[in-house]
Amino acid sequence: MITRIDGTIEKFTDNSVILKVFPGVFWNVFVPSGVLKRLKSSHLNGSELTMHTLEYIESPSGGGNAFPHLIGFTDENDREFFQLFTTVDGVGFKKALKALTKPVKDVANAIETGDTAAIRQMPGMGGRTAEKVVAALHGKVTKFALLKESQPLVAEKAKPDITTLEKDAIAILRQLGYSEREAGGMIEKIMVDSPKAKSPEELISLIFKKGINKAE
Repeated sequence: MITRIDGTIEKFTDNSVILKVFPGVFWNVFVPSGVLKRLKSSHLNGSELTMHTLEYIESPSGGGNAFPHLIGFTDENDREFFQLFTTVDGVGFKKALKALTKPVKDVANAIETGDTAAIRQMPGMGGRTAEKVVAALHGKVTKFALLKESQPLVAEKAKPDITTLEKDAIAILRQLGYSEREAGGMIEKIMVDSPKAKSPEELISLIFKKGINKAE
């Protein structure tokens, strides 16, 4: 297994860095979005770079050939934590590459203190998944909670401006006792399923029908 690559940066793509490791030999290394964002802001083409890597195989959902990939990290601790995180049942590479929007130090601290609420706030981490993460990794990530410095591996996606319709629906949910975060989360989920809703009352009705107000 390839665990480290030293090379010079040939170029950046939208989700990877291409490293020249030998004359005429180039490696395309996929990089978590938060790490890639920091690399792009601090490294130029031709710069020397060391990447701590993991290998994984991606199989197309519709069948066909599987493709091997390398995913790289600039910090060995980040790679080790990511590898541990993806051992949790139901948390694969793709899910982890969306979820880890909090610094590794904070995620590890939440795991060690049993703070499933903090984990649920991460993209794609529902209640059951958060419980699985804590159950599987409690006692295994203590050293990461003690990191002196830590940054998110994944950059949070910019949220689109909220519409008047959504604001009105959130206001109704707030009157019903939900917090701002809970109301916003429910509206965000229902808008994905029903983007053509015409009134806040319709959104509230859909939330009830689909059971989005219930804990996972």
